[in-house]
Amino acid sequence: MRNKCWWLPLRLRKDLVIQVRRTSAVALVFVLAGCSAAKADIPDPAPPCPVDTYDECLAKKAEEFGLAVDDRSRPDFLLAAYEPACDAQDADACFMLGSIFSGSEATRAPLPQTMSDALPVDKEKAMIAYRKSCSLGSAMGCATLANFIAPDADTFQNLTSNEQIQFLIAQKKSCDLGMLISCDVYLDTARSFDPEKWPDGPHSYFTQETSVAAVPCSSGDHEGCFSEALATVLSAKYPPGTKEDYDDGIRMLKDNCAEGHQGSCDLLEKVND
Repeated sequence: MRNKCWWLPLRLRKDLVIQVRRTSAVALVFVLAGCSAAKADIPDPAPPCPVDTYDECLAKKAEEFGLAVDDRSRPDFLLAAYEPACDAQDADACFMLGSIFSGSEATRAPLPQTMSDALPVDKEKAMIAYRKSCSLGSAMGCATLANFIAPDADTFQNLTSNEQIQFLIAQKKSCDLGMLISCDVYLDTARSFDPEKWPDGPHSYFTQETSVAAVPCSSGDHEGCFSEALATVLSAKYPPGTKEDYDDGIRMLKDNCAEGHQGSCDLLEKVND
């Protein structure tokens, strides 16, 4: 279901917004609200853009939304295109909408004062848009949502447990959707979280970490294999962990050590002591 103003040519929609904005900021709100008041049946939106062809896919979608190349640095034009598409459940449109509301340098350009007033940075709206993009299956949306929650390690440390959980869930989903850097960020952050505060308990937490670490490990990343082994060993400490889990973790550490990973060798020495 798309916004009922979707049928209007994009240029007309943009002109409509600009003309009404010249009259009143309040009137603009009513125009946008009015466009959302009724729905019309349309085909299902295209699937979220895959990570490996994201830029090309997003450019193609922009063309489908009616955006000319010169329009793509104008937040007012982008809003007219992406807001109804996000309402219609397009994950990438929601990601772009979040970028507009967050003040992303990639999408916000200098505007005439009349339009700048109409499109203020709105962090709450940006968060809602990124969260929706992630829920609809966008790897980029999930990664950006996580970064929006905690842009760096220091910020993560100062978050509430619930916020940290939201961050980790978003990074894992992005990792699962193919964004390898999200796997790395998750693993870099994992040791900073108290596993006792994970909703399903410590064993579930370490099991999730194991599945994230398995992604880079499967590509030959020794740090990823180390993280997978360590999480497997730690998971064995908590019910329903078993001695077999512990032994599997130790075996992975030995294999990683044999391939030259010093951290695995060092940990094995500590375990043996």
